[in-house]
Amino acid sequence: MIKRTRNTPYRDIGHRVPNGTGFLWFVNGYFFRTLKDAKEATNDPFNLFSPFPDTKGIVKRPRNIDRTVWFPISLKDGTWYQRSFK
Repeated sequence: MIKRTRNTPYRDIGHRVPNGTGFLWFVNGYFFRTLKDAKEATNDPFNLFSPFPDTKGIVKRPRNIDRTVWFPISLKDGTWYQRSFK
């Protein structure tokens, strides 16, 4: 999702996903604890697109997400995809 802000013309913030009482951020196939962690990972593309990212903010096994919408690609590196409803 692209949003227009005052400071930067465009920024990709991903999806905000409910996780129990809190929220996770979904960016490029990974769940992050905070928006700051997601921004740091997207600013360093080597960490995000390596087979086993070493980013500290990645949540590999989120517990309280809706499993009818979100499916794991690989539990080893924590990649997920969102089912699209038609």
